[in-house]
This record gives sequence, structure tokens and C-alpha cells, in this order.
Amino acid sequence: MLSRRGTIGVAILVTGLTALLLQVVLTRELLVSFFGNELCIGLILVDWLLLTALGTALAGRLLSRLRNPLALLFTDLLLVATIMPLQIYAARAVGGRTMFPGELIDPLSILVLAAVVLAPGCLLLGAQFAFGCQLVTGDDSARGAAHVGYIYVLEALGAIIGGLLFHFWLADHLQTIRIVLLLAVLNGLAALLVAAHLPIKRRLLALSFLALLLAGIIVRAAAPRQIWLEWFTAVQRWPGFTLLTSHNTR
Repeated sequence: MLSRRGTIGVAILVTGLTALLLQVVLTRELLVSFFGNELCIGLILVDWLLLTALGTALAGRLLSRLRNPLALLFTDLLLVATIMPLQIYAARAVGGRTMFPGELIDPLSILVLAAVVLAPGCLLLGAQFAFGCQLVTGDDSARGAAHVGYIYVLEALGAIIGGLLFHFWLADHLQTIRIVLLLAVLNGLAALLVAAHLPIKRRLLALSFLALLLAGIIVRAAAPRQIWLEWFTAVQRWPGFTLLTSHNTR
């Protein structure tokens, strides 16, 4: 079993990888839903930056009240694994529910609607950074800077890995839903590692729940090429129409 510090490091590495890939796939999906351009991408990234920072700030306040950052990190990883497919659904449905097909949407509406779609993932991923910092520094403020740097480096390394994976493989070979399901598996596995350092009763409950969750996710991720969830979410963009096919460009 990994040491406590090693487990935290793996969890933060997964945080960086998840944040980068989720940002890319959600930006692409929202860009399609809003029939957008470079301005649309800029507004989406503004939302991402502000919401992630807000998640870190709120997590800091939460840590001042609840003195169990390891349990919070475990819960956060589980929530991220669960919520990502729902965000893809929301990113595809938001266009079909708010605009006529082909209608251009104003910048303020893009900013607000994108924030609604991005908020769950951004807040949770921002919180993971705060939990990781608290876990490696503890109450020793004197050594805080060096250990926070350790968390920064691991998160950045995860983002680099995620970017390389997307550019060289994921963009060409996997559908969006399959990408987020694989990310859910990674976050679930990271949560399993964290659960091993929780008290025994909580650990057993966590392991049982995660075993069921991961089994379902893996079975779905291994489904035929055109998995039903990909198609079900794609048709949300076109209410009242019969969608024949949908493909992403690279």
C-alpha cells in the first residue's frame, strides 16, 4: 500500500489530469452548443478560472470547520467521478433548451449558462487542491510553502500528461462520453487509495461502494463503440428534430 503522502500525491496527479481533460471536452461541447467562436472559448475559460478559484477558497473555509481533510478528499474524488457524465449531458442540453437551432447567443448568456454547466466540476476540482495542501502541510506553517509547491508540481504534471494523452490519442480514438467515463474510473481508483487510509469502518464501506461504482463504469466504458449514453446526450442538442449522426472533428 502507498504511504499517506504517496496517496495524496497520486490523488493530486489525477486532479491535474482530470481538470485538463474535463476543461477541454467541456469547452468543445459548449462551443458546439453555443455555435461559438474564439470569444465563446474565452468566456468559458473565464468561468473555469473563477469557479475553480472559488472552489479552492470555499474548501479553505470548510477545512477551518471540519478537521478531516482526508475524508473530504475521498468524498470529493467520488463526487467528481459521479458528476462528470452529468456535466456532458448539461453541456449538450443547454443549447437545445435555450436557443433555436443555429441561433447565435449573446456573450452574457454564454457566460451565465457556461458557469451553470461548469460549476460542479470546477468547484470540486478547486477544492481538491486545498485539501491536498492541507494534508501535506498540516498545522506546520513554517514548511507550508515547500509542500504547497509539491502539490502545484504534481497538479501541473497531471495536466501535462492529460494534454499529451488528448493530443496524441484521445482526440482521435475516443468519444467524449468514453473519455469522461475513463476519468471517472481514474478518480474512483484514487478514491480507493485514499479510502485505505481512513478508519476501518469507513474504509470497508467506501471499498464496497466503490467496487460497485467502478464495476458499472468499466462495463459501460467497455460497451460497443457507439455507446447509448453518447447518443442519448447528443440528441439533447436537437429537441424536435431527428438526429441521424454526430461526429467531432479533431
